[in-house]
Amino acid sequence: MQKLLWVSLKKALDKLIIADSTKVLAFNMPVAEVTNKYKDFINKGRYARKYEMKHIGNNPLLSVEHYKETNNIALDLLENIDITKIKILEDFELKQNILPIVSNLKELAEELTSTKEIENIHDIQKSLEGIEDIALPEDVRKTSGINKIRRFLELLNDPSSTIATTIKTVNNGAVIIQDITKYYNRIADWCGFPQIPL
Repeated sequence: MQKLLWVSLKKALDKLIIADSTKVLAFNMPVAEVTNKYKDFINKGRYARKYEMKHIGNNPLLSVEHYKETNNIALDLLENIDITKIKILEDFELKQNILPIVSNLKELAEELTSTKEIENIHDIQKSLEGIEDIALPEDVRKTSGINKIRRFLELLNDPSSTIATTIKTVNNGAVIIQDITKYYNRIADWCGFPQIPL
């Protein structure tokens, strides 16, 4: 029974930790701890299997305790899964949120007349290129693109900033900024950045 449970637990953990590396973020414990416990589970499972094979004719029940100890590690890991986090990780696709931001920035730049602001927006667009292929939220947080768009949106919320004043003169400027903010907030929610008010 313990051996069959071990096989099932291994399949479940492999799906979460090996098959999709982003799902390791769905555990309510640090990634390093999840990885170490998983390695411990694998190593102890191998030992239990070797022990079982070595003592196959003598007393097969001796290996049950080894499998039981191994299974307890896996059960501890599985008890620390956050289903909500898994749903977010499964549903989120960075590309579906970055591309609309880039498109809206392009539209905004076409409406602006200030060379300085146009250059600033083009810089943000360039820094967002390639981000859509990043898989892990912590890697997205480190990119200059996501940080630049966050600072840009924070400036827009300051009515005394030059860019906020300039956007007010742009046809559909407020609508474009709301769109950018909506997509940014989805990314922010996924990668743990602060939300920007709409």
